[in-house]
Order: sequence, then C-alpha cells, then structure tokens
Amino acid sequence: MSKPNIKSIKSRKLMPASTNPHYVLVKRGLALGYRKNASDGTWSFRRFVNGRYQYHVPNGVADDESDANGETVLSYPQAVAAAIKWDEQQQRVDTGEVTSNAHIVKDAIEQYLTDKEREKRKSLYRDRVTAKAHIIPELGNIQLKKLTHTRLKAWRDGLASAKPRKRTKNSREQAFRANSSHSDAESMRRRQASTNRVLTLLKAALNHSKTELRWIATDAAWKDIRAYKSVDVGKTRFLSIEEVKKFIAGCENAAFAKLVKGALYTGARYGEITGVRVEHFNATDRNVFIEKSKNGEARHVYLNADAVQFFKSITEDRKPTDYIFVKADGKRWQQSEQKRLMDDAIDKSKVEAVTFHTLRHSFASLARMNGMPLDVLQQQLGHKDLRMTMRYAHIGKSHQQEQVERYAPTFDFTPRVIEGNKNVNTESHSNAHTITM
Repeated sequence: MSKPNIKSIKSRKLMPASTNPHYVLVKRGLALGYRKNASDGTWSFRRFVNGRYQYHVPNGVADDESDANGETVLSYPQAVAAAIKWDEQQQRVDTGEVTSNAHIVKDAIEQYLTDKEREKRKSLYRDRVTAKAHIIPELGNIQLKKLTHTRLKAWRDGLASAKPRKRTKNSREQAFRANSSHSDAESMRRRQASTNRVLTLLKAALNHSKTELRWIATDAAWKDIRAYKSVDVGKTRFLSIEEVKKFIAGCENAAFAKLVKGALYTGARYGEITGVRVEHFNATDRNVFIEKSKNGEARHVYLNADAVQFFKSITEDRKPTDYIFVKADGKRWQQSEQKRLMDDAIDKSKVEAVTFHTLRHSFASLARMNGMPLDVLQQQLGHKDLRMTMRYAHIGKSHQQEQVERYAPTFDFTPRVIEGNKNVNTESHSNAHTITM
C-alpha cells in the first residue's frame, strides 16, 4: 500500500479518518504529522531528542475545507514552516538559551497523551476529544509558568456552570442543548461530575509535565484545585422493554438498528460490539467473543436463544473475518459515529436521555430483574470488581415493589374482618413469608 501524500489537499481528502497522525520527515529529527478527522484534518509536529519524541499541536486546522490564512488554517508549506520554527525554539530550550517555561498547557496535554498511548498501546481518542473541547480553548495557550490557582479554579467553576454541549461540525460555532436547565440538583450533579473527569485529565497532564518532562518546577497552581464531592453516583438510566421497542422503531438507519440490537443482546460497549467479527460468534457454544475490552482483557459473552437466532440471521453466508456490525456502506463503525444516529433515534422515538451506554445499562438492569446472579452478570459485562456490576444492576421501582410484596415478612398486625365464618386480614399476602408473633 502506497503512503498517503499529505502535501496534497486532494490526497488528504481521500484518506480515511484516523486517530493516529501520518508523519513525513521535514528534516533530520523533525517530522510533520497529519491526522484526518471527520471534516478538517489537523497538523502535529514531532521531534526526536535525547532518546524520546517531543510533540506539539499548532493552532489551526489543515486547509482541507477552508482557504489557508497562516493562522487558524494552515497549508502544508505553512505547517512545515511552523514546525521548523517550533523545532528551532525547542533547540534553544535544549541548549539553555531560553528556559523551558516557553512550554504551554497544550504542549503538556499532547505530550502526556502521546506518552500514555505508547504505554497503554492504544489510542486515547476520548481523552483527546475531551481536551480539545474543554481544556485547550481556554487554557491551551497559557505558558505553564503563568498558570495560577485562581485562573484554574475559575476555569473549573466555569466548566461546571456551562450548558451541555451539542455535537457541532468543526466549521460551525459550538452549539449547546436548548433544554439544559441547571435549576435542578441532578442537572448540576451531572455537570460537576463531568467537570471532575476533565479536571482529572488536566491535572494528570500537568503532573506529567512536572515529574516526567521537567517543564515546570512546581505544582502549586493546580495541586489544591479540588474535584467536586459526592457527584459521581447519579440516577442510572435504563430502558424498559416498551422503551426498547419504541427506540428500535425510531432507528431509521437499518445498519444502526442492527448495532443497537447487538448491544442490547450482549451488554457490550460500543468499542467492543463494533469490533466483533463473524468468526467471533459461536452458535454451538452460544456466545460471542469480545477480543479486546475496555480493561484490555478478552471475554466470552453468552447468549440466550433469542440472541443466538439474531446473530445467526445477520452472519449467515458472510466471511469469517467480516465485522458483524457495519455501516450502510459496508465499512466498520468508527469512534463516535453512533452519536448522531442516537440523537436521530431519540427525536423519532421520543424516548429521551438515551446514549449508547444506556443500552449496556439496560441489558444489565433487565437481566438482573429477570434473576441473573450478580457473579454471572459480572462476567457478562467484563467487570473486574463486583461493585461496578452492582452499580449497573439497579432495579426498577415497580420490580422492587413486586419483590417486596412477595418476600417481605407479614406480622399480622392489621385488624381482622369477618367474611362468612372466616377471620382474614384486610390485605392478602399469599406469596409472602409469614412470621407469627
């Protein structure tokens, strides 16, 4: 396979979207990288010094969709020039001519994520998206030496009070959800919990810049920036059988409807279910093999008769190496490509507050309500800690009431009435365990 030509706009447009940049050598020890996104691509710089790579992502995108202006949109020659200028600046840092205080927050995040990806041997796509959306716009260009506790606290509080973001094309101004009211405690809890996750990423990157890169001598600016307390456990959203049927009916994209059904039958995460191949389905043993999970371990997800029939119907006469769930064009589902279709299905079905992860919640909760033991559910979901499984296995109020009616003790404290020649309680507890006192 020939290497992509990142110098040409036409060639870049033909490249598939990827989480990893393709690098070309600018000069010895310096390379320019290009990463194709859903629309505009982005440039990155990489230099090799003292046995390790240093990375930097410049301001602006590639000129794939817009004319280059040298600032917010960079052509290939402009990106090369910016890479050389950055390399020269870093050489001055290496020789001590200037201090490493020239490094900015964006540098710290990029270097941290790159090092972690190398360590974990996988892409940290979600962390990159999070940083791009919530950290870099406001803090990215601040020099590490100029960070202050006051500045970071203001950023944290502002993030917690901001309206929830809505998926928006790169070429358009960021949109926000119209119904994002913060008048209720649950809405505020969600925003604070989200802020905590972003704060954790930022502090990890800054600590990495201090301890590993030696780009800054003190952590005084961020050490005492605390996460919000008691916000991590909220209401667990899962779909009832009726809501599942309505939501499926709202999935007008047939390929997406199959993907949703696959997730509901298995409880698998988006990244897991989209990676399942035909050869991973074993009709005889009635299971699906998850080759790579979130925690890096493989597992088998066992199927009931209904699920086996579903998987048979969509894998018949297909190649063993084919991905079971593919888009309408036959290509594999990529990261985050489900979100727009989830939103469309919500609009059509009127089933609110559904994410792809809600399907996993639904499998767990419905299975638990049907009596699946927690240890079995733990294996199905691939949790190392049973406490995590218990968080997924919340049961509905109506089911809880039914179980209380069936199993709670009866003490015979209620007044009796006469029916014919029998003394009976005013309420019947035929299914309850009775304790005579």
